[in-house]
Amino acid sequence: KETTNSVYPFSRALTFASEFRKLGVTNKGLTCLDKCRILVTEIGNSLGFVRMVQSAGRKYCSDAAQFLPATVVNHKFYVASDEDGAEEEKIPDTPVTKAAKNIDEAILALNKNLGKKSDYIRVLRRVFRGTLLKSDCAHLEGFFAIIPALCLGWIEASLQGKEMMHKKSANRDGYFTDDGFAMGIAFILSVLGQNDQFDSLNWFESLREKLDSDQDDINSKRDAQVFRSQVLAVNSQKSSMFGSFFTQAEEKETGEYGEDELTILNMMGKRISGNKREMEILFYSMHGARKFFRSG
Repeated sequence: KETTNSVYPFSRALTFASEFRKLGVTNKGLTCLDKCRILVTEIGNSLGFVRMVQSAGRKYCSDAAQFLPATVVNHKFYVASDEDGAEEEKIPDTPVTKAAKNIDEAILALNKNLGKKSDYIRVLRRVFRGTLLKSDCAHLEGFFAIIPALCLGWIEASLQGKEMMHKKSANRDGYFTDDGFAMGIAFILSVLGQNDQFDSLNWFESLREKLDSDQDDINSKRDAQVFRSQVLAVNSQKSSMFGSFFTQAEEKETGEYGEDELTILNMMGKRISGNKREMEILFYSMHGARKFFRSG
């Protein structure tokens, strides 16, 4: 930490991802790290579906509970015994008693579904925590250390997915958003109890600093190239009586090279801007997803 100013270096994450590629790739060009990223995304998507169903169930119960007075919530409409506690065997099974039983069951179901026991995300976390924290899963103690490399893979995959949406002959799936990865990372960190370890990496601060530095470097080179092009344009307009700094052939060659380099710099700048945008999306998605698992 002293040599890296308490941040996880971008170069280390990039080297980590490159080492995984040396282990081999699948027919689709996926590395072991890519397969891990896809698995984490599937976990997050599954949790998102569970949360959506849970929210829909709670909304249905809330809409139904608004028709019940507050004094009726803990009240039973059907009582099968008298005041002395003796069983009332002579109560006939009439439509009224059946209706009373149905109302009691409905109120009980509403109270149950609106309570903490219906928090399926918390139930899943408790179940997985009891399994993954056992001794035979000790290899997961360092899971937080591979998140930076996984994030780089997600940013690259997200950019490619968005680019595929604009191509007619796409050779892979195209999509405009993917928040399952952030949800999956947040869930796994919560289950393994590694939120503090991941925060100590200060990974997003390191990534943001790296991208800002690259953006400043590209801007400086682009400004220098624009200035050089302007100098050539001014020089070409000078009259022959003042002479020329370059011959006609040199001016043509230098001008073509300058235009090509400026085009490359613009493309690199656009790529860095895309990386910064995806990084911010991932940062805020993970920040929001981790709020789901902070308590309990």
